[in-house]
Amino acid sequence: MTTQRASSQSAVRTNLLLSQKMISRRAALSQLVGLALAGGSIVQFASSCGSASPSSAPSSPTLGTVFYTYHGHTNGVTSVTWSPDGKRIASGSHDDTVQVWETATGEHVINYCCGHSASVTSVTWSPDGKRIASGSHDGTAQVWDAATGEHVYTYRGHSASVLAVAWSPDGKRIASAGDNVRVWDANTGSHTFTYHGHLSTSSVTSVAWSPDGKRIASGSSDMTVQIWQV
Repeated sequence: MTTQRASSQSAVRTNLLLSQKMISRRAALSQLVGLALAGGSIVQFASSCGSASPSSAPSSPTLGTVFYTYHGHTNGVTSVTWSPDGKRIASGSHDDTVQVWETATGEHVINYCCGHSASVTSVTWSPDGKRIASGSHDGTAQVWDAATGEHVYTYRGHSASVLAVAWSPDGKRIASAGDNVRVWDANTGSHTFTYHGHLSTSSVTSVAWSPDGKRIASGSSDMTVQIWQV
């Protein structure tokens, strides 16, 4: 009983010093964590400082502050990407889904849940923000309507997992990487080219277009980066 009373008094003193700006917030939190571990009471501190919902932005943002936490996936998140206008975020997950969130509110917008049959490894927005492409351990790359969640295309051809996808700068083509690098027509879904160069025993783990759309760079577990003329 004596220990609890002393801990409570210490918490009140720490809170008072903080309010009078005689102690830093970090130091106050350190003291209060110690009190909590010792069985002390920090109820008064919590009620006086207030608490924000995990999905709410802080009123006075500071460096390193978490603005939103998006909850919705049921397994680990493997990839995230901003929409071109910065208003939405798409995420891919081991739960086989692609999900989209409003960046300004943290609101969950769309769950693309009926396409891939294995973990989603990569997601990317089209340059105009109207579509999303995703790659998966199911060996496919898929395209979705970003506004409605409607499935548009499924690209089949890889013999193993698709580990990366990337839109060309003009939005007309999509490159996918896995057992090799493949390029697809984004408007028709047809296969255009396959680039072989990396060791067949290694996975191509990353792919990116040059800003002018004339070349593709790919990285592989064979420890090389290769450049391809589109």
